[in-house]
Amino acid sequence: MASIIFKNAIINATQEEGQGNMWFNLPEITRQQIKEGLQAQLGSQNELQIKNAGLCLAVLAHIELPLNMWQEFLPSMVQNSENPNYWHRFAAVQTLGFLAEFMEGCPLRQSDTEQMLFSTINNIQAQHRSEE
Repeated sequence: MASIIFKNAIINATQEEGQGNMWFNLPEITRQQIKEGLQAQLGSQNELQIKNAGLCLAVLAHIELPLNMWQEFLPSMVQNSENPNYWHRFAAVQTLGFLAEFMEGCPLRQSDTEQMLFSTINNIQAQHRSEE
């Protein structure tokens, strides 16, 4: 529940005129701790916990990636999308999917877009092969 409140607060604060960007008003160390805490939640085996953390991470990546910040986020998600552990793969692919939804119409480097697509397609193909 707290993650949904956090996600909605960040989204609303970044969309309201004159509010500035609430995320960047936080100290850098606090922003880093929040991101690390959310990434740790992706290691859970609870789908709801993974979903909520993934949504929050996608919102934060949506804010930071177009500003060329948090450059380790996408490589980390791509690497985890190839992890032999099902839950790590699931969390990474789901988070990348949420990010793709948030990034619609926003600038993103072509290489970043290609990484996101490759990871998603690669996992779809792997799942399809395992179902045959």
